[in-house]
Amino acid sequence: MRVKFQPGQQRSFLEKVLHLTRLSATNLASQAGVCTRTFQDWKREKWQIDGRSLEQLCRLSRLPPPTDITLLPEHWSVSKAARLGGRRRMELHGPLGTFESRRKGELAAITRFRANPELARKRGFATRKPITKPAPSELLAEVIGIMLGDGGVRNSWQLTISFNGREDRPYADWICKLVQRLFSLTPTYLIREQLGAADLLVSSTELVDFLVQHGVPRGHKLRHGLSIPTWVMEDSRYRLACLRGLIDTDGSIYLHRYRVNGTVYQYAKICFSSASPDLLSDVYRVLKEAGYSPRLKSRCVYLERSSDVDRYFSEIGTHNPRYQRRYEDAVRHRGRSDGFGEVRELADSSALLMR
Repeated sequence: MRVKFQPGQQRSFLEKVLHLTRLSATNLASQAGVCTRTFQDWKREKWQIDGRSLEQLCRLSRLPPPTDITLLPEHWSVSKAARLGGRRRMELHGPLGTFESRRKGELAAITRFRANPELARKRGFATRKPITKPAPSELLAEVIGIMLGDGGVRNSWQLTISFNGREDRPYADWICKLVQRLFSLTPTYLIREQLGAADLLVSSTELVDFLVQHGVPRGHKLRHGLSIPTWVMEDSRYRLACLRGLIDTDGSIYLHRYRVNGTVYQYAKICFSSASPDLLSDVYRVLKEAGYSPRLKSRCVYLERSSDVDRYFSEIGTHNPRYQRRYEDAVRHRGRSDGFGEVRELADSSALLMR
């Protein structure tokens, strides 16, 4: 803590202390715990006396502490020194950078660090996690189908895949293994037990950019257009793999029961539903070109012939264990069946589909 005297009073006080103590400036400086030069600077009022030395000088001279002084807080001179240093810097090097010059420097630094991630890590910057970038394949096409179905890219660094938390955990585990195999990343689970819903989360800016480049829309899927990417549609194997991903997520296997002349019949059927007309059209086209007999109605594409459903599970198949079990149960109870009690025909409404 420093002591601020009125102009001329600090010199007068020190001369009075010298006179009363009858000591030399050197001896008095030693008694105060400072060097002679510091004491002389105090007399010239170049520097303020510190509080501890003032107490010592008052004790030696038996003078009471001056009343018209101000005690300055610790580090009181830092802001003043900073202002002086800033002015001097401006005199030597000119004004600080403008908005445009700082932006130019930031872009140059970003380019440098992106080209050398190891340097960025050494400097303490967060860098993108490296991923495996697979070539186009049936598995990658199936991932695209899963993302077009129940997936979503909500921001620039994370993607989500929603699933039925109560019934589709085995299918979600399979998706995790697929993501690990293709991209060398491990998803995390977000379970909402009360709602029965769950999400798989994959946090990777590199993966988001990769999937967007391969046809997955960023943000609101319907607003940004939802359709099967061109590179998938150009290969028949990729088309069917993508279709499997779409139906495993946004499709359903349901049991159609109806009565004819008092006899009840039941068959398994497939339905894919979507609010995107373009995606529905693509699914219809893929099935049609593969030799199936789909029916497009409202927001759904149906496979209703038993031969088509059998062929679908034989040629395309499913990686969703729940759908596989549902199909196998329907096959075991296929055809005519009596004694069902009250039976109602399932309407062509997605609200009645067993998802």
